[in-house]
Amino acid sequence: MSYGDQSMGACSMGAGRHNRDTTPGPSLNQVNLSQHWSPGQNLHHSQVANELHARAAPLPSAAQNGTFPFFKCGVPTPYSFPGVSRSYGNGTFCGTLVVTPPKNTSDPCAKADLRKIEVNINPACDVKNTIVKATINGVPITVSPSFFVPAGAPQGSVALRLTQLGLGLGNDGDNICITLSAKTPGANACTNLESLCQAPPGAPPGTCVAALVDTTLRCCAINEVRPVEVIPVRPPPRLTCLYMHPVPTAAAGTPFKADSKFCQKGMGIVRGIILPQFATMGTVLDERVTPFFNCSETVINMCWAFNSSAEGAKLQA
Repeated sequence: MSYGDQSMGACSMGAGRHNRDTTPGPSLNQVNLSQHWSPGQNLHHSQVANELHARAAPLPSAAQNGTFPFFKCGVPTPYSFPGVSRSYGNGTFCGTLVVTPPKNTSDPCAKADLRKIEVNINPACDVKNTIVKATINGVPITVSPSFFVPAGAPQGSVALRLTQLGLGLGNDGDNICITLSAKTPGANACTNLESLCQAPPGAPPGTCVAALVDTTLRCCAINEVRPVEVIPVRPPPRLTCLYMHPVPTAAAGTPFKADSKFCQKGMGIVRGIILPQFATMGTVLDERVTPFFNCSETVINMCWAFNSSAEGAKLQA
């Protein structure tokens, strides 16, 4: 797993601070004890408490087997992160969300949303000194990511939560990214997936285990995201421009002036002569920049961007 955006919400975990998801569960007036409590019957407080817990808990706990995500998870959900995560070399890791709705429209999770993503964190990770930012398609998520201690989990367990994502069946192909950085320079922070994620037994370091959960907490799937494919960060494009500034001389009978027709003709020259000449010489241009031609009555300029300085040097050969 999106994006080194300075405007993204940041999170860090302080000592003794736990962040909790505020997804509502059933209220007490939704819990019906009539089948177990007849008028005149005296129930001990602990019996009532046990009954409320059994009836009101949205999901049975799975903490007794000590496995992530420490609650019942495994009902098919339409969401997954297949393949590997991508790294951009600046602490940013991204994954592409794939939405595959079940063929059976009566499936209880056929219309499930994706409210939150929880990631199993390496207990050795220094979460107090680690800052996490997250984006979806480059836009910071609504609620800052947070580290937390899962209820009922074994001692030392930590998870990372991205919640209130607001994603649905129409978000297939969305790019979800996290950016990791140290809270203070030189801090022993977890700035890569190898140090951040608790890889499952037998999996290579950097494998992250994530639980993708809907609003009801009943549609949930565990997804393994394999180690990263490193994508070099490209520097911003650098324009190369050719300027022409005709200077009047005594020999010139009429001062040069470029009208709109001449400018349109100039763009045709760029497209029809100069760019094909680049291609003939094997020079590769930066696809992020569309070559352009501008002119006024006294100045003409043509601009483009080479894919690298080495490509530009080909014209000097």
